[in-house]
Amino acid sequence: AFQTFLGKSDVSHEVEEVLAESRVQRNTKLVSILQLLRTRAVRWQVITVVVTMGCYQLCGLNAV
Repeated sequence: AFQTFLGKSDVSHEVEEVLAESRVQRNTKLVSILQLLRTRAVRWQVITVVVTMGCYQLCGLNAV
C-alpha cells in the first residue's frame, strides 16, 4: 500500500523515518501544566499561548 500511494518501488527510507518517529514518541515524557509553569525556560511561552488563545475565544475571531 505504501508503494502504490507513493509511486515508488523502494519505500524502505520512508518506513525507517516512521519507525524513528515512533521511537521518539515512545521516549517522550509527559509533563503536567504545573510542571511547565514551574520551568523557567518555557513559562513565558506557555503564558503567551494561553493568553493569546483566550483572547481569540473572547473576541470571536474563531467564529468568523
